[in-house]
Amino acid sequence: MRKDHVSHYILRMAYSRTEELRKWFLRQEEHLFKHRFNALDGEGRMQAMRMLQGSSSVQGEAELAAISEEEWEQNATDLLAVFGNTRMSDAEPIEGVKPETFATWKKPWSHIYKVPFEQVLDLVSNRRVLLKQGVAYVISRDLASIVLTAFRVRLSRSLTENARAFHNKSEDEGERLGPLLQNLTNAYLGPAFAGNQGANGRVTLDQLPALMMGSAPLCMRSSYMILKDNHHLKHDGRMQFGLFLKGIGVTMEDALAFWKEELMKGGKTSEQFDKQYAYNIRHNYGAEGKRTSYTPFACVKIINATPVGDQAGHGCPYKHWEPGRLHSALTSMRLSPAVVTDVVEKAKGQHYQLACMRVFEALHPRSGIEEGLNHPNQYFQASLKHHEELKEKEDRKSGKGKEVKEEEKAAADAGSDAMAIEPPAVAT
Repeated sequence: MRKDHVSHYILRMAYSRTEELRKWFLRQEEHLFKHRFNALDGEGRMQAMRMLQGSSSVQGEAELAAISEEEWEQNATDLLAVFGNTRMSDAEPIEGVKPETFATWKKPWSHIYKVPFEQVLDLVSNRRVLLKQGVAYVISRDLASIVLTAFRVRLSRSLTENARAFHNKSEDEGERLGPLLQNLTNAYLGPAFAGNQGANGRVTLDQLPALMMGSAPLCMRSSYMILKDNHHLKHDGRMQFGLFLKGIGVTMEDALAFWKEELMKGGKTSEQFDKQYAYNIRHNYGAEGKRTSYTPFACVKIINATPVGDQAGHGCPYKHWEPGRLHSALTSMRLSPAVVTDVVEKAKGQHYQLACMRVFEALHPRSGIEEGLNHPNQYFQASLKHHEELKEKEDRKSGKGKEVKEEEKAAADAGSDAMAIEPPAVAT
């Protein structure tokens, strides 16, 4: 519990610095709160509601109060009309609720709450409440919507206060905490994918086209296609895509040959390539400058990139592309309309990595990335593993079939031989 509290408040400090960071952090905390609240039993939910109500000091927050027995009796007919066939959660007394059995609940009014309707607009839009004189009557299974509003208001206010406090102390703490907090919001703690990550430790240029179309995530697949079409990428695009190639196992020699061929198709001369581009490629591999071997960009860095103007070939498609362009690209990958719609909606909701993960799951049935998707090279490795496992299964299946056929042929041959050498029957 202490570690949970400490980590939460550290993240509050790190993600309160800008409006965009505050919105992102608030969304993640809402998801976590809703998940934890729904996992509670009935008594646990009541305790959480009492805590929120007891510490409430924000005007207009939802008043989390169950209706009285008298109010239940006055509105029983209307309440039954709305909630009579509602399927309750496991935490409630019974599984299904029907008008004839509703009254058998133990104190049924204790499961109905009333709040100002503007606090539960999502439930109102889905017709899951009873509305009367500006008050919404909500059944207990939908309490998460109510408490989430109070939680959101309180956390949003706290993040604003944190930002103000940090700004006031920036002169004292800025030098000590500033770099730490800034790096924390861009931190990636997974594998570095420094190289030799492909099949047999290397991806050759002959293998590259099939692998890019079959195993690369949309961000790198689009970079590859733009490069093939235009024979050029801007500097940021070359960095993002070039380091990805390094991470999947393309050697420095192959990378130089690959980029030289593409850029010369776009009008660059061999001399121009050697002077303007070759150094940066060798530098990324640690063969120039301070000899640092650079690692591929993680999702968080790609998402935080800001392509401007005519820059193309880098950034996150789920964040930086218009919905129409994203829809067309996903459709061209032969995803079903339902999957395409789901992915576009996730992207609109700023769940960029979840959108990418949904694409992976659709293209790789019965496969997943348990630790979550945080890196393009992680996507590539998981896809490569999926296809290798499928190939192994097919090979085993075809090999088994071949063995059966050989056994049958051998048995047939043995039978023919036996018939050929069998002595004629002797009459008795």
